[in-house]
Amino acid sequence: MCSKQCISTDGRQNPPDISQPVPRKRARNWSEEEREYLIDSLRDHVKVIEDKKTDAGINRKKSVAWTSISKTFDTKYKGMRSEKQLKEQWKQMKLGAKKAYAEFRKERVKTGGGPPPKPPSSIDEEIHQLIPTEFNQYENPFDDDCQEEQPAENDVETLDETATCR
Repeated sequence: MCSKQCISTDGRQNPPDISQPVPRKRARNWSEEEREYLIDSLRDHVKVIEDKKTDAGINRKKSVAWTSISKTFDTKYKGMRSEKQLKEQWKQMKLGAKKAYAEFRKERVKTGGGPPPKPPSSIDEEIHQLIPTEFNQYENPFDDDCQEEQPAENDVETLDETATCR
């Protein structure tokens, strides 16, 4: 299979065959130790990396931070992971932690007895501590299961006889 232009046996150039995509090489799975080291490497840079702004100055700072994290990671693991892989792993770890916390909250409020829900993992807890604002649960003032205050029986208001109903 050709990567760019192929030359046929008679010397003419043929376009590359795009009907058969080249499978990407699968990297080995991340170990718990690698995930923990990634979190430790991110600690000093998490404010920059998780900044929601995307102007040129912030993007430059983010790029510098990821380069620094990549170099730190490479010193221990000898170039086993690219910067792109580190970014993708961080993204997947954040999503996994958010999902674990959401599932824990959902299971915790269920009724009917049974065993208590499994708490989030230690890595999920570390991620939660690094970026707590990502885990905020918004309160809904119009929630269906809210309790309305009922007036006491002796607090019945009487309508003024001059009041009109519309």
